[in-house]
Amino acid sequence: MNLNHLASMILDVKSYKLVPKIYLPSLCLTAFILVAFFVDCSLELASERYIFLARAIGERGEFMLDFVMTQPQGDMALYKGHYYCAAWPGMGIIMSPVAYLVNLAGIAPARTRDLATMVFSVIAINGTISAIMVFLWFSILTKLGMDRVRSIILTFSGMFGTHYFFYSARVGEHPFGFFLVSVIIYSIVIHKKRRFRDDVLVGLCMGALYLFNQFGMGASFWFIVINSTARTFFKRIFPVLLGVIPGLAMTMFYQKICFGGPFESGYAHLLLGGFTLSDVYAAFDTKFELVAAMIKEAPSILWGVTFSSTRGNFLLCPILLIGPLGLLLKRDQKLSRLALAASFSVLALYGVMFLLIGNIWTGAPGGWGTRYLLCSVPFFILLAGEWAKDISFKILVPTALVSCLISWIGVQYSYSEGLLHHIELFFIGGPTSGPIRFLWLHWKDIDEVTSRLTQVDPNLSGYYWALTHPSAFSFYAVLILLVSVINIVPMVERRKNH
Repeated sequence: MNLNHLASMILDVKSYKLVPKIYLPSLCLTAFILVAFFVDCSLELASERYIFLARAIGERGEFMLDFVMTQPQGDMALYKGHYYCAAWPGMGIIMSPVAYLVNLAGIAPARTRDLATMVFSVIAINGTISAIMVFLWFSILTKLGMDRVRSIILTFSGMFGTHYFFYSARVGEHPFGFFLVSVIIYSIVIHKKRRFRDDVLVGLCMGALYLFNQFGMGASFWFIVINSTARTFFKRIFPVLLGVIPGLAMTMFYQKICFGGPFESGYAHLLLGGFTLSDVYAAFDTKFELVAAMIKEAPSILWGVTFSSTRGNFLLCPILLIGPLGLLLKRDQKLSRLALAASFSVLALYGVMFLLIGNIWTGAPGGWGTRYLLCSVPFFILLAGEWAKDISFKILVPTALVSCLISWIGVQYSYSEGLLHHIELFFIGGPTSGPIRFLWLHWKDIDEVTSRLTQVDPNLSGYYWALTHPSAFSFYAVLILLVSVINIVPMVERRKNH
């Protein structure tokens, strides 16, 4: 079977229409509800660094964490005898108003304030940006010529069928980086006739990415450069740079206050057994040995970020393959500048992973997918919208459903860190969510399990975990009823070609 015959089987030439029209606000509300319903209620290392920074700013008006760090942990920087957040500070900064309101409400003790700050921040920030991104991506995909039904499926599976779902339910810099990259893509795709303020907006997002996710900033830079002609690039470079300045200035100010220099990274002062890429590189005596180590580790890293069962993005997020599949099937067509820019941005992000030797590329334990590559997902969605706009529902729908199921399991049972691990928990304990687990455990007064919720404990993800949690099917029945009432799930009518 040749590729042309395969393409004729997969690509669907039938047209679809919606009856009645799609209510976009309802779709946005769906995304918000999903994040709020699945918000994680366990404090862990990756979240605490931003929680402590938010509380330090909101409660004390400073960056130093000495008086708010309720539980010392390794992902902190120690500089001149004081503790600081070593990671990019953007998430802690935007969480600080939530921390201020939590403190103003008199919530105590401090560890409870940590939890309240985390939960309310996830709902307020991640829930809101998820709702906005439904609008952004639905607009982008329909602008590219994809019909409304496929646009909905690809929008929701691109968010809730990828590891964005996992990280949107938690405090972290990656979901906001995903959002900023999406805004940049929206501004470029929607506004063909670019105005000065559009380029300034792109610059503001680029500068903010320096505060949140510098991997996303690099990928966005290449996307902007390749998507511009020489004439338009030099015309737009000034307003983009003008927009970048506030984010760069804020990051430099933070690093100057905390670590003594505007270009001094917090990771250079990492605490408690933490190690940086510089530490890994310093273990090699010569550059030749370093390059040899990179070449040696390259195959395992490539397999790890693509198809491994614990971090492989294509295995955990099959929906990401739709765009490359469209490129393969339409290989004879001329590659548009937009598709070329998105493809190069993806390759640039994946290429960076080959530099993160020493197992740094995996990120912290307890994750889902390769978190450093989360900012590549918007470019994969864009590729699908550009090159797979007529892909058959027989391919798109099952792929989207499988992706959402895998991510759903990741959100609820992430401690297993593997593809479809403990799928039997759906049938034994029933699907549940962080708030439901938290409230149920406290209602039952199960102190031992409650304390273990704050740890990444593999033993907690077995049958004992399921048997100590309530079945939440009734909550899903309510959610499905809500979806039906506000007409979130559109009625679809297939119209035959004559």
